[in-house]
Amino acid sequence: MSTKKQLPAQTDKKARPPKAQPTPKKKPEAAKPKASNTPAPPSKWRIAQVVSVEDVEPKPAANTAPPVEGRALLVLPQPAPATPWQQWKSELPQSFIAFCSYIEDGGNLKQYAVDKGFPRQTLQTWIALDPTNSGTYARACEVRTHDIFDTLTRISDEATTTLTIEGREIVMPLDAVAVARNKLRVETRKWALSRILPKVYGDKVAIESTVTLASVSDAELLGKIAALGLSLPRIGTLNQEASDDA
Repeated sequence: MSTKKQLPAQTDKKARPPKAQPTPKKKPEAAKPKASNTPAPPSKWRIAQVVSVEDVEPKPAANTAPPVEGRALLVLPQPAPATPWQQWKSELPQSFIAFCSYIEDGGNLKQYAVDKGFPRQTLQTWIALDPTNSGTYARACEVRTHDIFDTLTRISDEATTTLTIEGREIVMPLDAVAVARNKLRVETRKWALSRILPKVYGDKVAIESTVTLASVSDAELLGKIAALGLSLPRIGTLNQEASDDA
């Protein structure tokens, strides 16, 4: 009986054990970031990578010199804003002309100072310190007084009165109430005129006269007294009158 002989190459291939495969190396684990209290930004934000501190801190200008040690920096004080009174004085003389026009049109000094935002005593003192300003203000007040006198005729000639009802102006003929009101308006203005300009609008005319007894004889003195509308029976000295009474 014949047997097949195995070839040497086949015998070695079967007898050789299989080669062991190399084990894969483990990759080093990445370092975990430290936990921080800062909340994570939304995904839509884009965070730029900071390379160094110079990228964050602003760089000084090239022409800026570093401060010298031991030398104080000079800080210029800023001027304070102008007050309403300083602003009014800076606009002179136009501001004073406008003030006098306001007085001539019927205004008063107190309301003008309130509208401008400064005390009325300040304006009054400023006017009193300058005779020119005082004279101009006095003339403006006199013009205002004459304007008040002109309104008396207009008030007396009124034939109708205007009433405002629910935002509508209604013109009506004068009734007893309107006539009484107009009378009060006229009397009030007459009283004010007699106090402001008594020499022009006053009811009484004051007569002023200066008599020097040492240089006037009895006859001349009696003549001056008679010219004033007075009459005396005689003129005597105090000692003579005292002796007569005794």
